[in-house]
Amino acid sequence: MMTMDWLDGAFKLITTSRFDGVLFAVLFLLIGRTMAMRTNLSATYGRRLFFWYIVIVLLQLVSVMGIYWVEWHRATCGIACQFFFPPHSNFYFNQVIVQWMSTLAFNACVGLVGGMMFAWFARKTKGTIVDQLDVDLLTVGGMVAGWPNILIFYGIVFVLTILVTVGKAIAQKSGSVRMIITPALPYAGALIALFGNDMAKLLKLYEIGVTLV
Repeated sequence: MMTMDWLDGAFKLITTSRFDGVLFAVLFLLIGRTMAMRTNLSATYGRRLFFWYIVIVLLQLVSVMGIYWVEWHRATCGIACQFFFPPHSNFYFNQVIVQWMSTLAFNACVGLVGGMMFAWFARKTKGTIVDQLDVDLLTVGGMVAGWPNILIFYGIVFVLTILVTVGKAIAQKSGSVRMIITPALPYAGALIALFGNDMAKLLKLYEIGVTLV
């Protein structure tokens, strides 16, 4: 029989940024592997990313709610601790669940806004530079990255695209190789999912000052 401590530990592990970062990184790498193995992918293939993004987020939401439930029903929680929970107070609910959901929603909106900009660009250029698959990858990557990590995500995409283009030019011994961002996207997504927070701290992007009210 699972104890409260075991459940609490499992739920807290799932809600860590490292855990969901690994899940998102695996998702992006699997997409990258599929793209490398298939020469022609449907424009709707990237839509699967949104489904798996929702699955991972729901897993985290269930775990966040699970932490709340465990802490509320923990037998070792003293009388002082109980005052953080209903019916005495909604303090723990507001601090754990509302704050987590607000941050998630904010980051998702940041990614969606970025995706809408790329979708507009794709329509204007008729998909010659960025197609629908690219837009889907950029959108979900931005949602995973959130603010301000999305700035690093776009930067990684740009750098990897340049490196891939230069590598192709050298391999083909040609000075005119078309720049395509698609191969760089899943790997940029994996990098930002795993190391986005570390890179943001290193670059001091959290000092930009964006906060949730």
